Amino acid sequence: EPDKLIINGSNQKKILLKYLGWPKKKLFLYSSFRYTQKPQSNFLNKIYLSYSIDNPSEVIFKVKNLFTKILKDNYQFKIINHPYMRNSHSHKKLVIYLKNLIQSQKLKKKKNYSIVIGVSAIILEILENGQDVIHICNNSLYEMHSPNIWDNLLVKKLDKGIYHYHLKKKGTIIKFGSKNLFKKIFNI
Repeated sequence: EPDKLIINGSNQKKILLKYLGWPKKKLFLYSSFRYTQKPQSNFLNKIYLSYSIDNPSEVIFKVKNLFTKILKDNYQFKIINHPYMRNSHSHKKLVIYLKNLIQSQKLKKKKNYSIVIGVSAIILEILENGQDVIHICNNSLYEMHSPNIWDNLLVKKLDKGIYHYHLKKKGTIIKFGSKNLFKKIFNI
């Protein structure tokens, strides 16, 4: 294990201490070097695809269920592919399919949701920016954010493999930093 582990959220620190047995003296809480505060509107009405999508047909089934059984209204979403998967054939096919699904259902209205498919750090970033998240998981056991571990999250199961997350208190999962924070802290 490293001599020091820099983390950027008090909830992360609790998890590392309580569940993973890290020594307190090795954990250092700093504002994030990567994440900065963004307007909540940056995340509204978007469906984010993660780096890895294990079972695209199951994802499509769950997205259909989300729109027909749970949201039940005609919402409009923009599909955001993972930046490193722009050339992935399976991701491109899934983006096209999801766009066609949204168009075929005549999804017009906007709703204050962000939808994340698969495992992604953007879930925590969206939550800290004040936006609720609907998370579609292929394998809930490994992918969902459990309230038993993330004690600052309200988690509601909407359907099999579909969860709604709401952050109880901002600033506990990611403490946002500034663009030059790394240089400032380490005198670079």
